[in-house]
Amino acid sequence: MERFIKKPLTIRATRIPVNQILAKEWFDALEGKIQEQLVPAINVSETNTETVFDYSSITVSTLEGMMFAKGGDWIIEGINGELCPIKDDVFNASHEPFVEEYGYRPVALMVKLKEMVASTDGKKLSFSDHNMISRIKEAIDKYPRESELAYKE
Repeated sequence: MERFIKKPLTIRATRIPVNQILAKEWFDALEGKIQEQLVPAINVSETNTETVFDYSSITVSTLEGMMFAKGGDWIIEGINGELCPIKDDVFNASHEPFVEEYGYRPVALMVKLKEMVASTDGKKLSFSDHNMISRIKEAIDKYPRESELAYKE
């Protein structure tokens, strides 16, 4: 088999809250198109005939059929709008936040900072360089775990 590298792309994702009350608020706040593809679990007790929805246990309609997700899992939206549940540990190992206000991923910010420091070679930094470094430091403070990964690259 040939070897390939997966292209980086920006996806949308949402994490299912573990807390039942927060999960209900989370579900109600979802966009209609996404909400239509999710079905909360139904809990019916033997002593109570009332139907109770469990919004922290979700069935997701995917391209491969119905899949189950629970509180703490992520629901990701693919490039064609399809949904897929993903476990929290797998999501954290394979995704990092996209920092909209900086236009970079945190790891890319660290690489940019390393390049800027290496290119100064003892010279004074310009105002725009100082501004960029300030923005990078803000992102590092905001996303320390992702920034640690960049130091290892």
